[in-house]
Amino acid sequence: MTYDYQVNKTWVTDKDDHSVIAKEEPTWTLTTCYLFDFIGSAPKRYMIQAALVGKEVPAA
Repeated sequence: MTYDYQVNKTWVTDKDDHSVIAKEEPTWTLTTCYLFDFIGSAPKRYMIQAALVGKEVPAA
C-alpha cells in the first residue's frame, strides 16, 4: 500500500507541547530538536505536519 502526504504546516514549538499528536484525521507529523545545531537537550522542537492526500492499494 502506498500513502501520499502533502506538507501543509511547519513551525517551532516548546519541547513540552504534546498537543500536536492529537489529530482525528490521518496526519503525518515529524518532530526534531531545534535549534538544529544545539548541543544537549534542545529547548524547542521543529514540527513538520502533512495531510493524507492519496492512498493506492496494489491490485491483488
